[in-house]
Amino acid sequence: MDENEIFEDCLDEQSSTDTVSPLDELKEWIKEHGKFPKNIPEALLKRFLKVCDNDIKQTTDLLLLNYKLRTSAPNLFTNRDITAKEMQQACQVMQFCPMPKLTKDGMLITVGGLRDPDPNKFIYLDCIKMALMVFDMRFCSYDDPETNQIANGDIIVMDMKGMSFWHFLKVVKNFTTAKFYTHYTQDAVPIKICQTNIINPSPAMDRMFNLFRPFMKQEILDTLIFHSNGFESLHKTVGKENLPPKYGGTCDVDVEEIHQNQLKMIEKFRDFLLDDDNWRFTS
Repeated sequence: MDENEIFEDCLDEQSSTDTVSPLDELKEWIKEHGKFPKNIPEALLKRFLKVCDNDIKQTTDLLLLNYKLRTSAPNLFTNRDITAKEMQQACQVMQFCPMPKLTKDGMLITVGGLRDPDPNKFIYLDCIKMALMVFDMRFCSYDDPETNQIANGDIIVMDMKGMSFWHFLKVVKNFTTAKFYTHYTQDAVPIKICQTNIINPSPAMDRMFNLFRPFMKQEILDTLIFHSNGFESLHKTVGKENLPPKYGGTCDVDVEEIHQNQLKMIEKFRDFLLDDDNWRFTS
C-alpha cells in the first residue's frame, strides 16, 4: 500500500532549487541500502532527519539501529493487531496521549499512565506492544497536521498513580523485554526528550527506577523531574496552559478523548500496522 494512501499529509515536496535536499539524499541512501521497507512515510523520514539536525551520517546510523532492533524483536513488532483481545485489554490498562497542539516553543507534551490500576489486568508485554504501536502512528504523522510541523522536542508527563508492588513484580518477570524497551526508546527512536515529569510517584516506582537506572543514559536521567506534592511544581515546569484539566491545567482537552481517537486511528490503519514488511528489514 502506497504511503500517500495511508498518510494523506505525508506528500512529496518539490524542491525549488537544484540542490539535493537532505530528505532526497536520505531517500536515495535507503534505496541503495536495499533492505528497508518501500513504504516508509515521508513524515517519519523527516522526523529522523530533524532529530539528527539533518546530519545524514547520524540519521542513517539512527535509522539502521531502529530497524535492526525492530527486526530483532518480533514479539514486539509483528502481529500487531489492535483489535486482538490482548491488545484491547492493554488499551484499557494503559494510555499514552500526545496533546493535540504544540507549545509556543514547538514542544509536544505526551501524558501517560495507568487507566486501570488492577495488576491482574496488567500484562507487561502487551502494554509495551500497544505503546510501540501508538508511538509508531505518531512518528509516521506530523505533530501539527495543519502546518506539517514536527515538534522541536518532547515533554513527557508520566502519572504513576495506581502503580503498585504487583505491577513492579510483573515488570521484573519480563526484565529482558523491559531492558530492550529502555534501550530502544533511549537510543533508536526519532525524538528529543527534553523533560520527563513523574507525577504521583510511589514506592513501587522507586524500585522500578532503581532497577533500570544502570541502563539509563545520563542525558535521560538529567531530564527527570519528580513531582511529589500535587501539581503546583508541574505547572511551573510544563506550564498550566499546556496541561489538561485532569492535572489542574487550563488546556481545553480531554485525555480520555485523545486516547479513544488514537485507538480509532490505529484501527483505521490496521492493515498497514499488520504488514510486518512495513516495519523491519526485508529479506
